[in-house]
Amino acid sequence: MPDESTAELRLLTRHRRRLRAAVSDMERYAHTLIDRIFPEYADVFSDPFLPSGERLIRELGLAPRDLVQQTPQVRDLLRAASRNRLAPETVTQLLQAARTSIGVPQAEDVVQRQLVSILDFRHTLRQQIEHLEQELEQRIKKLQSPLLSLGISSTLAATIHAETDPISDFCTPDQYVAYAGLDPSLHESGDLCLRTILDGKMAVLEQDQ
Repeated sequence: MPDESTAELRLLTRHRRRLRAAVSDMERYAHTLIDRIFPEYADVFSDPFLPSGERLIRELGLAPRDLVQQTPQVRDLLRAASRNRLAPETVTQLLQAARTSIGVPQAEDVVQRQLVSILDFRHTLRQQIEHLEQELEQRIKKLQSPLLSLGISSTLAATIHAETDPISDFCTPDQYVAYAGLDPSLHESGDLCLRTILDGKMAVLEQDQ
């Protein structure tokens, strides 16, 4: 059983991992929603979670017909959100894609509300992850873990320390590498293994003869 501080560290690092997985799951779902109503969006903006894309989703939505009808607002919003770093040609490309989109217009309002909900949920989870990482940094420094001397992040050091208790049981770095399954080993295909076995059996038969 780990000591109290390591047990707490283990719970925190695993919770952080679950939160990050939840963020990834919701982001993937958001991409499926966007592909439903405006599949061409990804050809212009690869990430809907950048500041420009997020503001567009929150304030005007991604329904192609609505974007076309609000062309001046789209240009002004993206110009302000990107602080004039977004090329006008890119906005034109987005609007042109909206005009010729093959997206499904059905249930656009529901999709829009779900996208905003995902953005809110993602923001909350990312805040929690940030707070967890700050706490992990404080805890691993308090433990004075030798892992910090390796130049890795505090979060990674905390994760390794939490899952390897007690780390002092390993006398050498090689022992820990082997324990973590990171040491290189020979990997052979099934055919090669079978051939090796047959060769070995043939050698035994020859010896018996």
